[in-house]
Formats: sequence, structure tokens, C-alpha cells
Amino acid sequence: MKSLFNLQSWLVPMLFVAGTILVLPTASATEHCPPAYSYKTVVQYETIRQPVVEWVTRYDHCGHPIREKVVSYKLVRVAVEKRIKIWH
Repeated sequence: MKSLFNLQSWLVPMLFVAGTILVLPTASATEHCPPAYSYKTVVQYETIRQPVVEWVTRYDHCGHPIREKVVSYKLVRVAVEKRIKIWH
């Protein structure tokens, strides 16, 4: 049981591993190779259906007025900003 908690047997290898990790150079891909693309914001137009609500007065068979809700749709062009990738 005493050998399980012996600090010397654990401490030396752990210090070696920690020292090796800290000494190794840490280089990333962005340091050596710049990205081959960039982003550009462009304006594109999309067509959407927009509901249009109208209230219409109609008459029943007795001649009494009735208000009804009529929904129709119209097509609207909308400007949308998008980011596109441009390769160099």
C-alpha cells in the first residue's frame, strides 16, 4: 500500500512529461500558410410572398352587409446581404 502512494515514483515521470510538453514548439497552420480565401459581402435580391389583408363588404341573400377578411398575396423583391467566399 505504501508503494501506491510513493510520490517519487509518480513525480519524476510527470515532471518529465510536463517539461517535454512545455518545451516543444507549438506552431499552427495559420502562422505558415495564409488563408487562400476571403469573404465579401454582396447584396442579392430575393422574391418573397407577402400577405395583403383586405376587408370587403358583401351582402347575404337578405341584403344585409357582412364584412369579410380576404387575404391575397403579392410578390415583393427584398434586398438580402450575404457573405460569399472568394478564392485567391
